[in-house]
Amino acid sequence: MTTKATTRRGLRLLILAALPCIASGQTLTTIYNFTSADGTDPGPLIQATDGNFYGICQNGGTYGSGTVFKVSATGEFTSLHQFTGVDGYAYWPSTLVQAADGNFYGTTFTGGTNNWGTVFRITAAGTLTTIYQFSGPDGAYPWAPLVQGSDGDLYGATRIGGTNNFNPRGGVYGFGTVFKITTDGTLTTLRRFWIDINGRFPNALVEGSDGNFYGSTEDTTIFSINSTTGAFELLWTDNVGGDPTLLEYPLVQGSDGYFYGMGIDGGAYGWGAFYKIDLSASPPVATDLYSFNCECETFAFLRPEASDGSFYGTTWAGGIADSNCVFGCGTVFRVASTGGLTTLWSFTNGLDGAKSRSGLVQGIDGNFYGTTGQGGLYGNGTVFRFTVPLSPPANQIAGFQFLNVFDSSYATFLIPSVANETYQLQYTDSMNPTNWLNSGVPITSIGGPLTTVDFLEPITPQRFYRFAITP
Repeated sequence: MTTKATTRRGLRLLILAALPCIASGQTLTTIYNFTSADGTDPGPLIQATDGNFYGICQNGGTYGSGTVFKVSATGEFTSLHQFTGVDGYAYWPSTLVQAADGNFYGTTFTGGTNNWGTVFRITAAGTLTTIYQFSGPDGAYPWAPLVQGSDGDLYGATRIGGTNNFNPRGGVYGFGTVFKITTDGTLTTLRRFWIDINGRFPNALVEGSDGNFYGSTEDTTIFSINSTTGAFELLWTDNVGGDPTLLEYPLVQGSDGYFYGMGIDGGAYGWGAFYKIDLSASPPVATDLYSFNCECETFAFLRPEASDGSFYGTTWAGGIADSNCVFGCGTVFRVASTGGLTTLWSFTNGLDGAKSRSGLVQGIDGNFYGTTGQGGLYGNGTVFRFTVPLSPPANQIAGFQFLNVFDSSYATFLIPSVANETYQLQYTDSMNPTNWLNSGVPITSIGGPLTTVDFLEPITPQRFYRFAITP
């Protein structure tokens, strides 16, 4: 019997289940080539409950301000929205989050009424609504992707702003904010950053298994913030014994409870490092998993843990160099939770593309999907599928969503299945369970995607899920 699991908190997946070396046995397939009309310099992808991938292009499109798009796993492409500047300018690393209402939410770095950025909602059909316009004292330049908390609100960060005497002409900007916003556009500023020991320029947040939100700053601090009380706690600050510094990228939490991240400075060679950190320890303990040995490697992009317990990502440089990629055209890599980096693919700036800043997202089929910022058939970037042997093989919950129907709440799950195998949904309220309870009755699959539902009582506490599979 095998199991695969997820958690109810924050709509997140939780799978229970030296020099870099070059691995073999993997393939990269370009499934779409961007034209300038489609948008250029695409960013990170997400896979939605409809099975399609959605993303944002930083540039290009009709007005040159970026686009929103969707693409299927087989390469069927749809342009959903062309930014005009009035409704915002897209900017890396913006991406979308699909909320429990089925709509997608995101930010624009600049543009909007005040030219300090916006928060928007867009439907799967492409109808975009601006739900908030930043003005400066409430933050400016919201560059971090949004996340939806278990309370249904959206959480994010702005690059600058947050001071009441915000005055760009006078050189008074503030150093960023952390905020939450409802899906109808009511914004609450949870934290304003200024020149103090708490750091500046916050990154995207992640909701931890304890319900608190965790984030990092470019000034190399890690913090937590309580979504209910707004209580802020500085947990870690850099730079003892070569710790990674300049933490420009979001944290991710692994199934082991540790947080994983990347710094673009520090580490054993001074060029940055991948690290994991135990924030439950007092004081927290950071461990370098891989130290970069040249600047060309450090622009790397990590996404959440894959089904085999490793972390997969892309680098913007490194690997094979040419006249358009002086420092290399970028790579696909794997980092194990125990340390060490394996280079899985080196981009050539040909039909496979180059300069990926998207990281990778693992799809329902177990393959990884990402984008490149240049190369491909038209030179404007690509969408690609990356297949690599996994141990154990991919066997994951593809997606889940919470629904309210006639005052009743349901959790719905979508998983790939094998004909004649039996699937039993199970749950527990504990992160470290001693037993699992069955939800509903076992389902014998006829093959293909399988959907099942768990009924939730109004007072249902935190709940973790898995499927027990009997061949």
